[in-house]
Amino acid sequence: MVARLMVRKLSACETMGSATTICTDKTGTLTMNQMTVTSFHLGNESISEGRIHSSISSYVLDLIRTGVAKIVQVEAFNSSKKRSGISLIKKADRTHHVHWKGAAEMILAICSCFYDSNGIEKELIRYERTKLEQIIESMATRSLRCIAFAHGYESECQPKDGNAEETLKEDGLTLLGLIGITDPCRPGVKTAVQACQDAGVSIKMITGDNVFTAKAITTECGILRPGDETNDCAVIEGSEFRNLSPQARLERVKKIRVMARSSPFDKLLMVQCLKQMGHVFAVTGELNL
Repeated sequence: MVARLMVRKLSACETMGSATTICTDKTGTLTMNQMTVTSFHLGNESISEGRIHSSISSYVLDLIRTGVAKIVQVEAFNSSKKRSGISLIKKADRTHHVHWKGAAEMILAICSCFYDSNGIEKELIRYERTKLEQIIESMATRSLRCIAFAHGYESECQPKDGNAEETLKEDGLTLLGLIGITDPCRPGVKTAVQACQDAGVSIKMITGDNVFTAKAITTECGILRPGDETNDCAVIEGSEFRNLSPQARLERVKKIRVMARSSPFDKLLMVQCLKQMGHVFAVTGELNL
């Protein structure tokens, strides 16, 4: 028994010693998985920590709090929508509410209005939407994970296409706010990445975060080198990668250093390409096997 265990361990060591590529996720691997909210926006207005209760309408604060009230239905987070939602009934007036939270650009896309700090609901005209998109991009380029919250009313959860399964309303919502969360890199990550690269081992980060956050983190860690950020071959999104032809994926995969907005299936496609090309690789995180 001991002999067999030693053989397995020695075999694993020999395989890892031959590795040419490491595909790593971000949270908890490159970063410390210690999330801290460092930025909060209500509409286009930045709200400092000390002003949250004094500067924001009590109505808006109440809507945020009701997101954890008596819950009727839950739609769990999934890697394609990049968001999760709940429906609830408010006891005071028996009104039906829906709350969504998730990747900021995904939540913004299903909103048609936003609340300002006075609790006034305003239409998301093109100028306001563009300004919010710029806020999200600004947070992401500072290595912040940007999360948005949205709210809507509905008479009841309605099934779609005759399906008996109830679905949550996911359009015409009102944006409640944006937060920027920092998750610092682990100490020594940049040194470890450099050591791997010096030894000829390619490091690729595959993450569900948006491309701006992914670029910022990989630049900080040394995975994305100076000049790579503007190289179209080095950075790709999961949707683009999965829509390439099999041959195009094989041609592109060696040059990729960052794959953003990816799903476990995209990671699986990546390692399948590497395997076809004869690479020995290690993978962290979830694989859609």
